[in-house]
Amino acid sequence: LASFLVALVTIMGAYQIILSQQLQLQPEQYQYHESIKNYYNVVSPPDYSSVFHCLHWNHILNNFVMAGLTSLCVQYGTLAMSSIVSLFTGTKTIKVMDNPLLLSTSPTDFWGRRWNLLIHDSFKQGLYKPLRKNGYSRATAAVSIFAVSGLFHEYVNLALSMKSRLHPEIALPYTPKWGYHSMFFLWNGMVMLVEYILSGNKRFQQIAAVTPRPLKTAIVVLSVLPLAFLFTDEYVRSGFYDDFSEGLPMLVYKEG
Repeated sequence: LASFLVALVTIMGAYQIILSQQLQLQPEQYQYHESIKNYYNVVSPPDYSSVFHCLHWNHILNNFVMAGLTSLCVQYGTLAMSSIVSLFTGTKTIKVMDNPLLLSTSPTDFWGRRWNLLIHDSFKQGLYKPLRKNGYSRATAAVSIFAVSGLFHEYVNLALSMKSRLHPEIALPYTPKWGYHSMFFLWNGMVMLVEYILSGNKRFQQIAAVTPRPLKTAIVVLSVLPLAFLFTDEYVRSGFYDDFSEGLPMLVYKEG
């Protein structure tokens, strides 16, 4: 628990420092980022000058919508590719997303059985199992996966930024905010670590056994949503969602 609290303070402190730097050193870029982000908000966002905006209901609701949009992008993007593979080869492909925002009952269920199983299985085979075979604990192996996942997504942001450099005429100007994705995944690694600690407590097991499934799902999702913007904001700023929309059919209503 002490380690979790230290990690939480460290993550939130680092975020506050980065936020201050963005506001003071790059005001034009920050304002541009917010103007793009507001396009995806369903309700007016709270004041983003303080770290406590993470707990505002407007912020939580907007993050839920963005998490749902991200889930749909991954689900239907991979479904399109897997359908082509299955059609031409007869190979049965895995289901990459399994409704994580509405059916998860624990952080382990969310990240290990429902969210982006393609990446999860890759890290499980390439990192988790080797660490376990070499004597590392379950908690250490799991947190290591989240740390590496954060670095992997930082690399993805670097790749996305190359588009604006190589093709400025068609891409949004985008410079990654380094560390955001790492903080997001480190936070969720700490949440899973708390789950491991509590799962061995008999009283916690008794409470979990009688807790309604919808309430479990709400608790799990709320453990992710306050800091979900650290993940989705970078994809908003890079134009990922805009690019993805080009591959989806749209119904357009015109008056008159």
